[in-house]
Amino acid sequence: MLRFSLNKTFIGCDSLILEAYVRSEIGLKRTNNEDNLLFNGIIKEEKDGEFNKSEKLNLQEHTAVYGVFDGMGGYSKGERASFLTAKTARDIFFGSFGSTAEERLNAVVSMSNKIVREEIVKESNLKMGSTLSMLCFEGERFCLCDVGDSPIYIFRNGVLQKISLEHTEADVYRRIYGEEPPKDKKFPLTRHIGMPEDKFKLEPYLNSGEIFENDIFLICSDGLTDMVDDEDIAEIFRSAYSAAEMGDILVKKAIRNGGKDNITLVIVKVTGEKISRQKQLRSDSEDFAYDSQRKLLILKIAVGVILSVILIGLIVYGVAKSAEKGEEESAQISETSDRPSPDDNSVEIEI
Repeated sequence: MLRFSLNKTFIGCDSLILEAYVRSEIGLKRTNNEDNLLFNGIIKEEKDGEFNKSEKLNLQEHTAVYGVFDGMGGYSKGERASFLTAKTARDIFFGSFGSTAEERLNAVVSMSNKIVREEIVKESNLKMGSTLSMLCFEGERFCLCDVGDSPIYIFRNGVLQKISLEHTEADVYRRIYGEEPPKDKKFPLTRHIGMPEDKFKLEPYLNSGEIFENDIFLICSDGLTDMVDDEDIAEIFRSAYSAAEMGDILVKKAIRNGGKDNITLVIVKVTGEKISRQKQLRSDSEDFAYDSQRKLLILKIAVGVILSVILIGLIVYGVAKSAEKGEEESAQISETSDRPSPDDNSVEIEI
């Protein structure tokens, strides 16, 4: 399995927020839109030409799933294949199919392939198919799945990198010639939704990783990447635009450069409330000061209680001593009063 690695200096945040935007356009050369999409439970109706929507959600409270599906097969057949694939993805992820994200993604691939194959048989074996590229977000992780050549990118630390695997004959070209294929040459797909599975099992490419604040994810049809190169995409992502602004700029640029195919993209920008180191240190100092003040207050109260007990003890002792002294004095007075007076011994003589 292909792995990607990007170094990330991460400053924590209270929560990760996804700012997502989807847009789909016919372009300048086509008369219909054979692309479809999944925008967290919403898909494009089969005959709709244009579509756009945005949302913002907290990953501590929600999960999210997005996808792009590029139909193949001509005027109505590609449109039908991508719609069936998008609908299957929605039904599995937002139905009662309970399992992990990876299991659901595998189920989407196998089930949509089966449904599109049945449609092909029904239509007298007419050629049709669709790519599938999906991203799931849960907690602080993402999981991706792709079949075909609709790319998935991540923009992190100023670097744009493709994190999906392209299923085309370009890989054969690389193995044979030992070099990158010409960028202007379009290679046939080696995997797509709608392939017969009598000779081999259709397996998607799966990968996963952590989500960090300021990450930007892009899923798109080749109607975008055929018209806008990676460096132009990266340059737009380096700006401080919102997800919707970046999406609209990319679509307009693709149309201005020729708009030869349908253009569909999903941009997911990760934001959150930063806890900077300076703020964290200040918070720690404040906590230490608070603890010190609290301990000092407790000490003062304890000393006050002890002094109060001592004072009460002294008062009680003093009262007791006073009472004892008073009893002694009373006893002495009583003894004195009972003793005979000298006058009592005198004798009266009459003359």
